[in-house]
Amino acid sequence: MSRPIFSVCLFCVAFMLSVSTVDAKDWNQWRGPTGNGGSVDATPPIKWSDTENVKWKVAVPGRGSGSPVISGNKVFVVSAVLTEQGAKDAEAKKKAQAENPDQQEQGGRRRRGGRGRRGASIPLVEMDFKIFCFDRDNGAKLWEQTATTATPHQGTHSTNGFASASPCTDGQRVYASFGSRGLYCYSMDGELVWKRDDLGQMETRNSFGEGSSPFLFEDKLIVPWDHEGPSSIYGLNKLTGKTIWKTDRDEPTNWGTPIVVNNGDQKQVVITGQTKVRAYDLESGKELWSCGGQTERPCATAVAIDDLVIVGSGHRGSFMGAFKLYGKGDIVGSDKVAWSINQNTPDIA
Repeated sequence: MSRPIFSVCLFCVAFMLSVSTVDAKDWNQWRGPTGNGGSVDATPPIKWSDTENVKWKVAVPGRGSGSPVISGNKVFVVSAVLTEQGAKDAEAKKKAQAENPDQQEQGGRRRRGGRGRRGASIPLVEMDFKIFCFDRDNGAKLWEQTATTATPHQGTHSTNGFASASPCTDGQRVYASFGSRGLYCYSMDGELVWKRDDLGQMETRNSFGEGSSPFLFEDKLIVPWDHEGPSSIYGLNKLTGKTIWKTDRDEPTNWGTPIVVNNGDQKQVVITGQTKVRAYDLESGKELWSCGGQTERPCATAVAIDDLVIVGSGHRGSFMGAFKLYGKGDIVGSDKVAWSINQNTPDIA
């Protein structure tokens, strides 16, 4: 039975940001060491093709939309791979769908007009949730581990998958989040260190699926948990996986990833949301400040520049604002909002 694959390409790029213990050439999590997605002195190629400026390319089983991360000579990628039984069940469901286009997939909405916006192209069948480690120099697979085998409880958007969160690494361990399927910590050689599969199940809006990535900073792993049920954000001990703090959030589904920014001696966790953008104290999880004005279906990660953090959204409305980090409480209408705009902002930024 043939199975879907996707590819990982490593271009001749030198990532040069340095934060904490992360090596200067590492790209250790979603949008890099600072979470800002940039480098001050990397020299990436400005053009490429299937062969030009591609050092190597390797097929990865299954389907994943999380970004690869890099530590030293190792590249880590996550994927959801159909099991043998899952592949058989997927074929049977596709056949049944073709015979009855109005059939509704469990956990997703009815397929309309053949477009399959939610879940129709990705049946809810048994999958292995995997993490792969490749050699940075030549693409050779160094190891792979199956974190868990499960059947997703809810569908996902046809452009999404069931392994959407990017892994992260501190150079000693690598962390792979599969959302409702659990959070797993491995050694750099692929040995399981700890796991958390007790956070519950997310119910995402319109069965669009899960997509927020955890953020690693110093001794903590920050895990967002916004959905249509009780939402929260966690600060976990990266060595043990134990909860240091948990803060409830009055937010529906959110696909954004948090970042950690400095405000003098205080470090803040900043994350978007449909109701408000909020900042939390890294050590305690206490909410520090918030500001409304967001639009529906937030998914953009904040960007930090000097003493400002910039957050935007653009679905069914437009909003982008720059916020000063030393605000307290609700800062709407205060001088802690450096500027804001309400038109021509991107949805997925």
